[in-house]
Amino acid sequence: KRGYSRKRKIISAVLALLLSLSLCPASSAAGATIEGTVVGTERYDMAWEILDIVNQERSAEGKAPLTMDESLMEYGMLRAAECSVYYSHTRPDGSHCLDSVPELGLHGENIAAGYTSATEVMKGWMNSEGHKANILNTNSKSIGIGVYFAGGRYYYAQVFAGTAVNEPARSTNKTEKSVTTQVALGIASLNIEGTAPSYDIHIGGTKSLDLPSFYISTGEWGAKVGIKSSDLAYKVVDSTVATVASGSLSAVKAGSTKLKVYLAGDESKALEFPVVVSAHNYESSVVAPTCKAKGYTKHTCSICQDTYQDNETAMIDHDYETKVVEATCTSGGHTEHTCKVCGESYNDNATSAKPHTYKEEVVEKTCTVDGYTRHVCEDCGNSYDEPAVATGHAYVPEIVAPTCEEKGYTVYT
Repeated sequence: KRGYSRKRKIISAVLALLLSLSLCPASSAAGATIEGTVVGTERYDMAWEILDIVNQERSAEGKAPLTMDESLMEYGMLRAAECSVYYSHTRPDGSHCLDSVPELGLHGENIAAGYTSATEVMKGWMNSEGHKANILNTNSKSIGIGVYFAGGRYYYAQVFAGTAVNEPARSTNKTEKSVTTQVALGIASLNIEGTAPSYDIHIGGTKSLDLPSFYISTGEWGAKVGIKSSDLAYKVVDSTVATVASGSLSAVKAGSTKLKVYLAGDESKALEFPVVVSAHNYESSVVAPTCKAKGYTKHTCSICQDTYQDNETAMIDHDYETKVVEATCTSGGHTEHTCKVCGESYNDNATSAKPHTYKEEVVEKTCTVDGYTRHVCEDCGNSYDEPAVATGHAYVPEIVAPTCEEKGYTVYT
């Protein structure tokens, strides 16, 4: 039981630290800032639940209910989102939560983080004297409540004012919203998503930075805050070993150094990544000349495959193979010269085509059908015909004499 009691005291101490009092002195701006973006969900449904519990607590103490004011609620949602960036009554840009918006007439703020329901966060506030005093303050007439879920955690904000201006309609919306705010460089720490890079380069070579994504954080109770790549600065610790420009590292001499990546304007919290520059290990091979290209010696680094050439030699003559192509009755002849190495060729010693060698095939004419003589080339098959006109019939008469029973006649065959 004593152990349980001690555990409760420890939890209460943590909550007291987590639910920091709103009546703190105004902070001065932290100087230079960077634009950061957090992505989360505005929980209007939980905000209205919290208002109901606030007014139940006030009613139990005989206090008048508070009215949700539209402008205050909008600011409360912004403050809850800002608390996911930097959990403090000081806003991420270094200004104070109350003094930075004098037009709202605020006189108090409660914040919280980590609770998972309206009931639990109200218990936490009511168990803290300073937060409870804000909730039950008789000078308060209106309230703005914000609930923002980001990075797996709920963030809460209540802001109090002495007047009510415009009460919004109740809503059960859960609205995804990206909130962009200025973050003081003094509280921003640069972080990298994924595996940190390292760089191995050879003298005279270059390598793209190919960095993973970066984000900033502002402490234990802050979500990941996205930044623009243009807000990052790069520097090589020893510029005699390597240099950085236009997203690439350039090797200068053999040695080791580090690449520093930091938020522009704050080099003190730079992330550092190792850079090693080594000499090339060249291996040589001779490329013989051909009749089409010069020869040379090729040097290739066995580490990075960088290459260069020297010791150039002249091209050699073509090695021609000669072939005689005989003339035919359809084409002339020539001598063909073809290089056995590269395949280049040329022709000379042209000769004319030779005559056709015709063989005759006679088809005899008849008295009804024309004949012809066909001439066919024995080499190429070319042919032509000489016609022979049909002779016509050569009739021979035969007389058949009449009888006492039949007439006579002449038959022509």
